[in-house]
Amino acid sequence: MKTILVLTDLSKEAGYAAHYAMNIATKVEAKLHLYHPFTLKREKSLKYPWKLEEYLDVEKDRKSKLMALAEQLREHTRDTEFKPPITVTCREDQNDFAQNVRELIREEDILMILISSDCEELINSLSFNLHGSSRMGKTSCPVLFVPPSAIRRHASTPTLVTGGEIKRPVPLVS
Repeated sequence: MKTILVLTDLSKEAGYAAHYAMNIATKVEAKLHLYHPFTLKREKSLKYPWKLEEYLDVEKDRKSKLMALAEQLREHTRDTEFKPPITVTCREDQNDFAQNVRELIREEDILMILISSDCEELINSLSFNLHGSSRMGKTSCPVLFVPPSAIRRHASTPTLVTGGEIKRPVPLVS
């Protein structure tokens, strides 16, 4: 079964994109994989390393938010014939986010990567550019940047980037 990989920073805008991904997954009968990378940031100097308890608290908080999003998405498909299976990954990815995404693409049958265009930090972490070069390397997996304002208006024509070219917006599902 194909999988739609949703990269999320757990923002409201990324939540809209995840719901959009669920609509696509329902129509094409694909699984949904929610991926939330987090980094440990401190207001204070990084003179001292993070304590294990602090790390575990952050991880627990982020994972509970990711699981709540997954539950919202399941509720969204309560009345549909096909209910996409949802898997989640929540991990600290400060230095190896692009590598971990590349591994997911290799290990799972990824149909597309979907990300809210407001998730600038995630997009920058991937270092994706329109010429197909990135820390991820070249992949045959299309990346769908979904403008959150368009989702709120229930747009059916987000921009699709694949093969290093911006494609004219076309309906992905009807």
